[in-house]
Amino acid sequence: MLPLFIAHLWCYLVLVDVRGRDARAPATPGSTAEAGATRWARRFLLGGACLLFLVVALARIERWPLSHVPMYATYVAPGQVGGVPERDLEDPRPLREIARGCLARGCPWMVPLAIWGRVDWAIVEADRERRPIDDVAARIGVRPLQLRKVVSRAVLETLAFASDAPDPSSGSAVTVLLHALRPQLDPRRLAAEARDPVRLEVTYRLSNGPWLLGKLTWR
Repeated sequence: MLPLFIAHLWCYLVLVDVRGRDARAPATPGSTAEAGATRWARRFLLGGACLLFLVVALARIERWPLSHVPMYATYVAPGQVGGVPERDLEDPRPLREIARGCLARGCPWMVPLAIWGRVDWAIVEADRERRPIDDVAARIGVRPLQLRKVVSRAVLETLAFASDAPDPSSGSAVTVLLHALRPQLDPRRLAAEARDPVRLEVTYRLSNGPWLLGKLTWR
C-alpha cells in the first residue's frame, strides 16, 4: 500500500537511517564531516515527521492527504460524526455549508455516509399513498455501494446549492440523475405491489420533516 495516509506513515519512520553513512565504510575527515551533517539532517527530518504525525493525531485533522482512510479517519464522538455535529446534518443551513465543503475540499468519509443514511426513496401512488423503498439497489439489480456512489454526489450538489425549499422540478442534480437512470427505475421493478404508481421521490430527513431533493414522474 502506498504511504499516502497518516496512519501508514508511522511505519515508514523505521526506514530512516540516522547514522548518516555506511558503518562498514572506512572513515576519513571529509566523510566524517559529511556523515555528521547528513546525520543531523536525517534526525531533523525524523523529528519533524514525528511532530507532524502527533499534531495530526491530536488535532484529529481528517483532510486529504493527511488522513482520509475509512479504517483510520473515523473520528466519532457523542453527537458527532467525522467531527461534524449530528444536529448540523438535520438543519438546512449548516447542512448546506457541509455539503459545499465536501464538494470543494473533501470531508471525512463518515460525513457523506451519514448524509446518505438520511436519504429516503418512495413511490407515490395516484391516491397519494407513499410506499417507502428500502432496498432500491437490490430491486434494480445493482450493488448498494454502486448506487450510493452514483447518487451521493448528486445528493451533495442538491443540498449544497438548493434553497431552503428546493423545487425538484426546476432541475436539481438528483432530478437530473433520476431522469438519466429512468430505464433502470421501472416502477414495476421498484414496487410491484404498487397499484397505480405516479412518481418516484427522493427525500432527505431533516429535524422538521422530509426535504424533497428530486423526483421522477412516470405519468
